[in-house]
Amino acid sequence: MADEAGGLERLRQEAETLSGGRAQEEGRTSELTQQVSDLRVALAQSRTESDSTATSIQELEALIEEAKAEAETLRDEIKAEMLNRNTEEMEAGQYIVRWTSVLSQRFDSTAFKKVMPDVYKSFIKQTASRRFSIA
Repeated sequence: MADEAGGLERLRQEAETLSGGRAQEEGRTSELTQQVSDLRVALAQSRTESDSTATSIQELEALIEEAKAEAETLRDEIKAEMLNRNTEEMEAGQYIVRWTSVLSQRFDSTAFKKVMPDVYKSFIKQTASRRFSIA
């Protein structure tokens, strides 16, 4: 869009220069005016397409959230059945469903930061990323 806007501005300036008494041909001014008009239409269409795309993304994300909620409800139903059967493994049609306890060990960076702040700071790595959002 920036390229279109820049092109629009250049053409507008050229059209003003030509129409200010320096035009060698009347046809060139008319042609430039038409090009400016065409660029304005293209820019408006591009904005409309972007709006439509953003709306589609919002609608799809809402559907994804609904599907995730439904899947979580179904998982909870299966878990409840497994609790009733007092089992960690169950056949469900062609699938074998497992719901097992898992122990893991993780580094507690918050506690480490409190106990050894200087060492913690020496291992911090700054990262950069870009965030995409539609509001």
